[in-house]
Amino acid sequence: MVEATVVGRRRRATVGPMLVACLTVVAAVAAGCGGGANVSALPPPEVSVSQPVEEPVQETLEFTGRISAVDSVEVRARVTGYITKVAFTDGALVKAGDLLFEIDPREYQAAALRAEGEVARLRAQLARTESEVARNQTLRPSGAASARELERAVAEKGAAEGELKAKLAQLELARLDIEFTQ
Repeated sequence: MVEATVVGRRRRATVGPMLVACLTVVAAVAAGCGGGANVSALPPPEVSVSQPVEEPVQETLEFTGRISAVDSVEVRARVTGYITKVAFTDGALVKAGDLLFEIDPREYQAAALRAEGEVARLRAQLARTESEVARNQTLRPSGAASARELERAVAEKGAAEGELKAKLAQLELARLDIEFTQ
């Protein structure tokens, strides 16, 4: 009998809270359903209307990418100096042989004039040594000139010829430098 009383108490202990929960749900449903007559209807929303306009449309496409030049050129001056003229505009198409820059040629013109002066001096020196060799060759058989003097004159003539060739090469380089300023 003691066991039956404990089981009966447990049932009563769980029935009470369940009954309260059911009554709460019924009351909430009744409160939500009963107020339908008091709710007023909302007015319809305002909608803006426009007429279609006929216009030309420019279709464009956008792509992500990387570009690079087909050909590239490295421009290097053959001579140094100050640029006096730029003969092209940035972004312009240029062809091989087109004038791009002009470099001040005065320094190279002065070098060419100096080389021309040296060439003239060395030609005069060569002419003097040639006449000295010719004189010593005519005087040698008679004994008026020694073999040593003749050898010295021939050596001086050879040295003068070599110096003249070197100066002529310098003159040619100076003239090339003048051409390279354009």
